[in-house]
Amino acid sequence: MVKACLFCFFLILYFSSTFAQEKWSAKGYPNPLSEYFLCNAVFNQSPNRVCDPDRIFEDQERSQLNDLLNGLEGKTGQTNTSNCSQKGITGVIVLASRINGGTSRDASNMAIQLLNKWTFDRCDRGILILLAKDDKKFWTARGQDVPVTGAVFTEIFNSQASLFKQGQFYQGLVNMLNEIGNRVNS
Repeated sequence: MVKACLFCFFLILYFSSTFAQEKWSAKGYPNPLSEYFLCNAVFNQSPNRVCDPDRIFEDQERSQLNDLLNGLEGKTGQTNTSNCSQKGITGVIVLASRINGGTSRDASNMAIQLLNKWTFDRCDRGILILLAKDDKKFWTARGQDVPVTGAVFTEIFNSQASLFKQGQFYQGLVNMLNEIGNRVNS
């Protein structure tokens, strides 16, 4: 009986660690705009712009990031306009514990593939922020018409790098989203 219980314990431990160590790719990563449940979305929010299948953040943190992302479009331009030159930035945050490969190149490729795959912004003014927590990788992909350059995104990230190094990912992302809005409006 003791051997059977030990076997069951190790079997459960094995499977729980196997599932917890899933490495995400662009092919299998859920779309926050359509696969709410897989993204651990807060259901009373629409549209959902934060995907956190590994539950890196608490519900309240995901909800607040989602609110900031939904507000970014209005802060950086006009909402509900068909004129692309007046439209604000549409953003999505992709969170994962680990990604396939785990390198900066892998993070870059995954972010670009998801940005292109999801087409969440018809005006090409979309940004996708990818954070792979355990791989310690961060990448921002942007549409061609986003009024913030890659160099500015790098500068904004570098200003928050100490928070990310300390594991304060939520606060780092909040600060970045606020700074993106400020830079577009200055």
